[in-house]
Amino acid sequence: MLVKGDEILRKLASQKNVPYELLRIMFNDYWQQTLMHLQHPENNFSKGIKIRDCIKFRLNPKQVAKAYVNYLRFPRYSDYTTNLITIHNQLLDENIYTETQKEFIQNSERNRIQATGTEGCYSDEEE
Repeated sequence: MLVKGDEILRKLASQKNVPYELLRIMFNDYWQQTLMHLQHPENNFSKGIKIRDCIKFRLNPKQVAKAYVNYLRFPRYSDYTTNLITIHNQLLDENIYTETQKEFIQNSERNRIQATGTEGCYSDEEE
């Protein structure tokens, strides 16, 4: 037997003595913010997802660092890696990584340069 979302909200409203409309607004807001975060994670990292000033979600910098290092080891080019690099650069700019995480990333970047013999970016000024 399937239970509809409205039935769950009505039961929750009666148990917690909270108006049904308020719960419906909160859950709709939660869904919209989560959907926006999944579609554009690079835009929501610094602020995080806030739901009616009572719930806040944020990406874990440790997980972003691990994913970036895996990208350095096994480079694949897709929308995911483009978003990952954008988020990684935002974390570096806003100084959110811990010192240990920064060292971990720098060591991985050095290992990649040593293994491939080439750096990721070139500049005309260096020549």
